[in-house]
Amino acid sequence: MRRKQPVTIYDIAAKAEVSPATVSRVFNASTQVSEAKKEAVLAAAAALNYRPNPLAQDLASGYSKTVGLLLPDPVSSFWGRLVKGVENALREQDYHLLVASADGSEGEQRALDLLVSHHVDALIVGGGKLDDSILVALASEMPLVAVCRSLAGREDCRVHVPNRDGAYRAVRHLIELGHTRIAHVGGPAGHPDADDRYQGYRDALLDAGLSAPEGLVSRGDWMSRSGVVATEALFASGLPWSAVFAAADQMALGAVLALYHRGLDVPRDISVVGFDDELFSAFCRPPLTTVGQPMADIGRAAVRTVLARLRGEDLPLPTFDAPLRLRESTAPYRRGQGVPEAKRAAGARARVGAALEDR
Repeated sequence: MRRKQPVTIYDIAAKAEVSPATVSRVFNASTQVSEAKKEAVLAAAAALNYRPNPLAQDLASGYSKTVGLLLPDPVSSFWGRLVKGVENALREQDYHLLVASADGSEGEQRALDLLVSHHVDALIVGGGKLDDSILVALASEMPLVAVCRSLAGREDCRVHVPNRDGAYRAVRHLIELGHTRIAHVGGPAGHPDADDRYQGYRDALLDAGLSAPEGLVSRGDWMSRSGVVATEALFASGLPWSAVFAAADQMALGAVLALYHRGLDVPRDISVVGFDDELFSAFCRPPLTTVGQPMADIGRAAVRTVLARLRGEDLPLPTFDAPLRLRESTAPYRRGQGVPEAKRAAGARARVGAALEDR
């Protein structure tokens, strides 16, 4: 069935017996129109079931009243909190949100081009693999804020979370519980957040007079599956450990699964700490001790900054805290606790492999 053509201001003008310019003035309230003509236009619009196009009206004013949000993974609960904060803050300012996402730098470039082609007034970019130079160039053309990623040369456009300090607190907590052999499931090398969290891990160990052997560091890509693989690599190192600090809750969840398949209990055998305080972290088994990262607040702050800069105001981005959330995945070290003899490894790799194939 052919779609019905939308009603235009010309249809309304014909029915109200006024000029199209008069209809435009009524809807845009640009100049005064007599009450009689205004009533005729509104009555004609109602009779024709006319729905104004807000985007077209906004563009006519020079602004789209739309902010673009570029994400690497729209289904992640981590990014979901950022979306919620951005959306709520925009709604309060009568702005619209346009979200685009893709995996990999080529897909992200296409998603970015899509947002720009839709005339967004400003951009918020979360994570991703796009080269800094692309976003830095764009930041010279429109207000832009980067979240959980680098932006070399435009630090004023990047949200700062004390990743190093948060990681330091997490590892210090494990040390205070008596753990001296602490492994690390890190994020991708070269990612600023991952590097800062790794540095916090190392600093906490060294400040306590403990070693930080490279064999107890295994890296993932932030996601749960990589947490399983990275934890298996820790077992393969042959080094003893009784606790693990994961640079993201998603990877901590993968670590817990790998430990479960090895017949190990958290926290009786191994203590686990994550980072991000995702929504599931307080409701998994056991509830996860983690470092908080207020993504909804970050989203709201990003909106306040880009809209202020759109108005020509220089509103700096705040620095957020990264508090430690103590839950039940960590416990005091007991003598003899930690990674057991290899006798429990038989069959574990097969179970882990089967679990990964299901994802």
